[in-house]
Amino acid sequence: MPTVMAHLNSAINTIERWAKRSHLLSYPSILQIELSSSCNLTCTICARSEFPYGPGYFPLSSFSSLVPAFPYVKKLILHGYGEPLMHPKFPEIMEIIGPHSCHKSFYTNGTLLSGKRVDAIFQGNIDEIAVSIDTPHAPTFESIRTGASFRRIVENIDNFIAKRDARKKTKRPRVILATVAMTDTVQHLPSLVDFAASLGVDAVEVNYLMAYKKSLVKKSLYFLQEQSNIAFIEAKERAKRHGMELRLPALFSLKKTHEGPRPQNVCPRLYDFIYIGYDANVRPCCFPLLFVGNISNESIKEIWNGKAYQNLRESFAKRMPPQFCGECLTGTYTDVDSEKCHISCEMR
Repeated sequence: MPTVMAHLNSAINTIERWAKRSHLLSYPSILQIELSSSCNLTCTICARSEFPYGPGYFPLSSFSSLVPAFPYVKKLILHGYGEPLMHPKFPEIMEIIGPHSCHKSFYTNGTLLSGKRVDAIFQGNIDEIAVSIDTPHAPTFESIRTGASFRRIVENIDNFIAKRDARKKTKRPRVILATVAMTDTVQHLPSLVDFAASLGVDAVEVNYLMAYKKSLVKKSLYFLQEQSNIAFIEAKERAKRHGMELRLPALFSLKKTHEGPRPQNVCPRLYDFIYIGYDANVRPCCFPLLFVGNISNESIKEIWNGKAYQNLRESFAKRMPPQFCGECLTGTYTDVDSEKCHISCEMR
């Protein structure tokens, strides 16, 4: 549970965004740290190997330098483009963050969710872990998550939940099945909800596939909108029947007259969020080419109010943001009915 100080800090975030300040009194409320850019799988849908990135692990010394910000943080996210459980100092990281009461979570492919790492997760007082399972159909799953064993991951989840539930404390972390919805898996979504219920997980989370290369375009649900909506609605009915939480993205509108969302003038992430990569480079969002500092050389407060961050905030105040940011604010990358929300590469 976030502290009173964290809630107050979040309120100041909102006021400073409204005032379009460039120099902030507040800390970021959401802190995302990429523990690892390395992964033990080579998933066909992952963009990690498509650009020069890693492999590597976030330095433990830099992690310790972030501790002064923790009392102000409401959410601490511990994943990025790699598998966080591969970090060689994962138990030490859990020991550092354990006493802090912000909401803590991460995504994992589930292959390493066993042994001492499980004990470390409990020590870290993690609130939520999301395990990537796109379908309950093992051959399809293993064709997407190359190098994974469906049976072993399911066993890991089952054992983790049993060990969690045997503890006398509250049932934390919550376990989420995270699925990437695409043409190969969307028809399995209702049965995935049934499967999740049989495992005893707490929720299912669905995200659309982003086709970042030509070979993935044909797998995008952008070209299968009506069937996608049908599967999503049926999955919602199954989840309701099981009394399970289902986190669905927006459905397609199926209307040619759709106008999209109203453009925003200010990016909220500039006032409440920091993304720190495995190499300690700091970014204002997950976009990999926009850097505002390095946590190995500066404190989080110095970066948060450094020249690069202030210039970026001022560019929004003047309505002259970087091109990518401008497209994001207009909903180009976030509106479900926009092609670029699903396809980021050239199709021809």
